[in-house]
Amino acid sequence: MTQRQQIYHKSLIKALHISRRYKEYFKDNKDEYTELLQESFGVNSSKELTINQLILFVDYMNFKDVKLPTYEKRSDEFGATCTKPQLEMMKGLWNGFATNKTDEALLKFANRQAGKTYLHLHMLSKQEAQKIIPVHH
Repeated sequence: MTQRQQIYHKSLIKALHISRRYKEYFKDNKDEYTELLQESFGVNSSKELTINQLILFVDYMNFKDVKLPTYEKRSDEFGATCTKPQLEMMKGLWNGFATNKTDEALLKFANRQAGKTYLHLHMLSKQEAQKIIPVHH
């Protein structure tokens, strides 16, 4: 993104966080907010949305649009984020075997196994999670 686009992207995120629906409901219901992002755009954070997706989302959150698109995720899609069951499995196995049971330690391990640097565990792809889960056994 150009610098101008980055500035616009940040302003849309700010607009999202002061929108009516966000302030009245989703601010206190983070899980449902994340679920809405997943179902509509296939992401877990508004920072991952494109400018066009943010415009749609801000309009929806301000009651200008009645409905959001439904994200159709293919199982073989590159970059499709790991599922909740995969996350739970990784965390459960990690808590059972690791000496340092923190989420940060698990993320560090996952980054090392994936050969990439993710800020959050949920950003791993389904394929990367499938490779990491057997490593725990």
